[in-house]
Amino acid sequence: MLLTLMRHAQIADIWQLIDVVRYMMLLFILLRETVRDIRDREIDIGMPIAYGITVLLLNLIPGHGDIIGCIGGALFGGTVLLAALFKKESIGAGDGIMFIVTGAALGIHLNLVLMLRAIIFAGIGAVILILIRRRRNVTAETMPLMPYILLSYISICVSYV
Repeated sequence: MLLTLMRHAQIADIWQLIDVVRYMMLLFILLRETVRDIRDREIDIGMPIAYGITVLLLNLIPGHGDIIGCIGGALFGGTVLLAALFKKESIGAGDGIMFIVTGAALGIHLNLVLMLRAIIFAGIGAVILILIRRRRNVTAETMPLMPYILLSYISICVSYV
């Protein structure tokens, strides 16, 4: 009986470690894509898609994953991607793909929180840019969304840990 409990404790520790690594990888991907979005105004989707597939496969393991939350979060991100395509890139297809990946990793609830916080942070950032530049017509400029998604993810990590 004691050996069975010890084996289960070790397995639980391994899955907790996998979760920590998974969330740190998402932080790394968001940081990398934030730098690319600011510098090049584009997002490389290769690494985020590979990460999303890995998360999906991890969620398929019985007893250790939440496949419903993973698929629901990805579908929510898919609606953001569809909105980006129909609005002719006003939010950006790369940002929509990132919301699919974060949805797969975080689930539908935290992905919704992530998106709402990112929009709030982007609004605050836009107001700050208007005040700093003292410009009234900011509609012609584009603003990268990835820094605000990263800031939102960090705020979620801080508030839910």
